[in-house]
Amino acid sequence: KMLAKLESIKSKYAAVKQSHVFKFFDALSQTEKEALLTQLDEIDVEKVLSTYKLTIASAEASKAALKPLPVTKLWNAPSEQRSKWQQRGLDLIQKGKVGFLLLAGGQGTRLGTSDPKGCYDIGLPSHKPLFQLVAERIRRLRSLAQADKPLPWYVMTSPMTDAATKDFFRERGYFGLDAGDVVFFQQGTLPCISNEGDVLMESKSVVASAPDGNGGIYRALEVSGALEDMRRRGLLAVHVSSVDNALVLPADPLFVGYCEEAGADCGAKVVSKAGPDEAVGVLVCADSGAAAAGGKGNGGAQVVEYSEMDPAVAREVDAATGRRDANWNAAQFHWFVVLGPTV
Repeated sequence: KMLAKLESIKSKYAAVKQSHVFKFFDALSQTEKEALLTQLDEIDVEKVLSTYKLTIASAEASKAALKPLPVTKLWNAPSEQRSKWQQRGLDLIQKGKVGFLLLAGGQGTRLGTSDPKGCYDIGLPSHKPLFQLVAERIRRLRSLAQADKPLPWYVMTSPMTDAATKDFFRERGYFGLDAGDVVFFQQGTLPCISNEGDVLMESKSVVASAPDGNGGIYRALEVSGALEDMRRRGLLAVHVSSVDNALVLPADPLFVGYCEEAGADCGAKVVSKAGPDEAVGVLVCADSGAAAAGGKGNGGAQVVEYSEMDPAVAREVDAATGRRDANWNAAQFHWFVVLGPTV
């Protein structure tokens, strides 16, 4: 049985020129062989390599001219209109139609700790960790909205932070929230790929892997059952943000109300870059450089990382507006529709 499985997996990897993962197979113990086969079998190697190629092509396309996205400045709207959006957002929250999703899979390595980032004390006089700041804002927002229904909080963890994050919440009584309204789910992992497009090995018997990044949210929601939980609750949409954003207002009612009234399937808050050399990604039209990527633009949006942007392109100015084409930093503040308008 194992021989048949071995031949099947070998054939799958040979088809995409990745047979090197079996280089030391014969020298492995029986336990190591079984573990490696299980890991290799769980990897959709064809899809992984296809995604890698698209990523490289997209990076090349980012070096081409960038087309800016239209931006609505909410603070420039009349106060009456802003109040209308704000109230609309509060009404949706009051009816239990909005959820909040926090991207919290990272560890605080750059902060000098291996704990999940959300556990970190950022130095406030209160010494409240990031998770607590978010929880208290959710509680306050429900109070402002006079909500008798929950504002569910979805927390995306990673294999490295999942257990520690759950323990942190349990030990602190979920910061006063109902445990049933805090939903944890894990992002997945992907094999590490070399610059030459080859699957990397961590050891003779283990494929090197790493968390699949914030982009893994979509698959993780589906696989974990979190998306089905959103549907079961009858959510219209979720606000998504990152644990790094210590100032985030979960389910910001002004943003929520604006996006819902606009009928947007997705939306994003952006911040003007401090300068062309600021090391942040920018949100641009997905048509930008589409031909260079071997695809067709669809009028949507895409994030171009600063590391992928040609310095000359970063300085290009739109003659009509006087602003840089690559001006708007994607600040990890998004709106995504779950079911479509139901209210």
